[in-house]
Amino acid sequence: MKQIICLSILLNAVILQAQDFGKDLEHLAETNQKCLDKGRFMLDCERNYYTQIDSMLNVVYNHIRKPMTEKQKSDLKTAQLSWLKARDKKFNEINKEDIGLGGQDGMMFKYQRKATYVLDRINYFIKQYLNKDE
Repeated sequence: MKQIICLSILLNAVILQAQDFGKDLEHLAETNQKCLDKGRFMLDCERNYYTQIDSMLNVVYNHIRKPMTEKQKSDLKTAQLSWLKARDKKFNEINKEDIGLGGQDGMMFKYQRKATYVLDRINYFIKQYLNKDE
C-alpha cells in the first residue's frame, strides 16, 4: 500500500512539474535495488518495479501526446498498438521460458525481463520525442 501511495505521488509530481523522466527512472531503479538488497520479498520488489515502470510508460506516452497534432497522435497510437502486440507476444515467450530457476526466483527474473522490455520503450520515447537536441 505504501508503494502505491508513493507511486501516486511520484506520478502526480511528474505530471505537474518540469518533466525529467530520466531522473524518475533512476529513482525507481534505485528504490528497486534497495528493496532487492534487503534479500527479503524480492519477488514483490520486482513485481512492484514492473508495475511502476508500466505506469511510467503511460505517463510518458500521455506527456508526449499532449502537444501533438491529431495526425501525430493517430500515428503514435498506431505505433503504440503495434508495440503492445509485440509486447504481449514477448511476455508470453518470457512466461513460457524455463530459465532453470524454480519458484519465486524464476518469477522474479521474469518480472525483471518484462520491466526491462517496457523500460526500453520508455527510453525510446524519451530519445525520440523529448531529447530532440541530442
